[in-house]
Amino acid sequence: MAPATAPAIARHTHPAILLVAHGSRSPLAQAALAQLAAQVQQQWPQNAPEPWLATACLELAPQPLHEQIRAIATRAQQAGRSHLTILPLFLQPGVHACEDIPAEIAIAQPLAPLPLKLLPYLGSHSAFRACVADRFGNTPGTARLLLAHGSRRPGSDRPLATLAAQLAARFACWSVPPSLATQVAAGDQQGERALTIQPYFLFPGRLTADIAAEVARLQTQYPDIHLQLQPPLATGNELAGRSPRS
Repeated sequence: MAPATAPAIARHTHPAILLVAHGSRSPLAQAALAQLAAQVQQQWPQNAPEPWLATACLELAPQPLHEQIRAIATRAQQAGRSHLTILPLFLQPGVHACEDIPAEIAIAQPLAPLPLKLLPYLGSHSAFRACVADRFGNTPGTARLLLAHGSRRPGSDRPLATLAAQLAARFACWSVPPSLATQVAAGDQQGERALTIQPYFLFPGRLTADIAAEVARLQTQYPDIHLQLQPPLATGNELAGRSPRS
């Protein structure tokens, strides 16, 4: 596979990379973020300079993100790196990816000892979308549903709708319409007898547990359609082995 999260930062000499996740109280999510960072390090192209890599969280962290960025940039400078490239681990162009993180970087930059470079959010990269396609490629003979968190930011669902269409899938959102229940009901009315549901989430946590409980409830409500719930996207090695391009 092409080298998703090892960005084209590899083009730069001695890259310093910061992966920014949403943040979670779930130990599973925290462990998955650490595992993803380790996989990125392990799967970095052998012919590229080894990256210096760190992680941070937008929410539910002991410090605000801008303070985390400043401290990480200081450590990167001490490690001999000339700039810090930041990749938001977000899948939709919602408020967090398009407003909150850029604002935190703007606060951090005057205090940081080296330049900060912001990459587009992870879900916008073609290599990441190929990773999602791979997941669905392993589920032939079923209808497909891409289940995202959703956002009230205007236009945020357009890339999701486009991706779903490219994957011959429908889409649903957890926080805004169309809901998972609505889409399962529609499939049942159309005569679907098997539906693969791919959570458009990177890490396991409270929301993915809630999704699993809802899928179990819907399976009882619609016994004639087999609902197959896939794991979150960062649970395998595929994501770390794909490389977003800046």
